[in-house]
Amino acid sequence: MYDVKKYHSGERKSYDKLFPDLSDSAVFRHEPSGGILFCAPLSLEEPLGLQEAFLVSLCDGCNSISAIKDQLKIKFGLTQEEADSKTYEILGKAINTGAIELMEVPKKERKGKFGDTILQKSFPLSPPKNVIWYVTKKCNLHCQHCFLEGGTKAQRELSEKEAKKLIDELGNLRILYLSMSGGEPFLRDDLFELIDHAASYGMRVDIASNGTLIDKETVRRLVRSRVFQVQVSIDGSEQVHNLFRENSRAYKASAKAVRRMLDEGIMVSISHTVRKGLVSEAEKVIDWAVAMQCAG
Repeated sequence: MYDVKKYHSGERKSYDKLFPDLSDSAVFRHEPSGGILFCAPLSLEEPLGLQEAFLVSLCDGCNSISAIKDQLKIKFGLTQEEADSKTYEILGKAINTGAIELMEVPKKERKGKFGDTILQKSFPLSPPKNVIWYVTKKCNLHCQHCFLEGGTKAQRELSEKEAKKLIDELGNLRILYLSMSGGEPFLRDDLFELIDHAASYGMRVDIASNGTLIDKETVRRLVRSRVFQVQVSIDGSEQVHNLFRENSRAYKASAKAVRRMLDEGIMVSISHTVRKGLVSEAEKVIDWAVAMQCAG
C-alpha cells in the first residue's frame, strides 16, 4: 500500500498511475441522489452526488487514477481540467478519512462493477442505513418495561451459522449501522464472532446491554473487538434502578461495567427509560453520565 500522506504533497498528477481502493473499514452504497461513503471507525457519512458516486464506485483497486479521470470525463462530458479537479477533490477527502487507500500495484480481481450501472439502476426504495437486531431473547434480568419479555432463550433463536448468513445479507445491502440488542447480547456465546463478522463489512457495530455481565475479561475482549460503542441501561438512582430491574445488585454491576469500559478507552453511552412521576430520575442519570464522561 502506498503512503497516502504523499498524495497531499507536491504535484498530484505524478500519482496518476496509483490505484485507489475502498478500504475494508469503509462502505460505499448507492442512493437515488448518488451514494454514501461511510467510514465506520469515525462513524462518518459523506453524501455523494452522481459524479462523486460514480468516481468512488471505480475505486476498486483495478482502476488507476488516470483511468478514473478519463471515465469521469467521458461519462459526464467534463473538460480535462474539471475531471482532474473533481477526482483530486473526492480522493483527497476519502483518503483523509481512511475510506480509500492508494495501491502501487492493481488488484487481480474487482470487488464489483458498480460504475457500469450507477446511472442506470432504478431505486424505488433504498435499504435502511440502520438495523437494530435483537440477537437473543435470553436475559438475566426481568425489567418491568421490557416489551420482549426477556428471560428464556427463544425456541427458534438463530444459530451462529444462521446469524452470520443474516449478517452477510445485511452486508450485501450496504447497511451502515448495526445495533445488537436483546434480551442481553452478552449471553450469546458467539457474540464476539458476530461482531467481527459484521465489522468485516464496514458496518459500525454497537451493543445495547444492561451491563451486569461485563466483567474484566469481557472488557478485554471488547478492547480487542471492532465494537464502536456499548450502550448501557441506567434507569435512575441505585434504589429506583434495582426496583425497576427487579435485581438488588443490578445498579452496582452496571455502574462498575461503565467505569471499566471507560477506563479502557471504550466508547460508552447511557440509555434511560423515562417514566411518569420519575422525570427527576432522568435528570440524575444525565448528571451521572456527564460526570462519568460518557459519550451520550
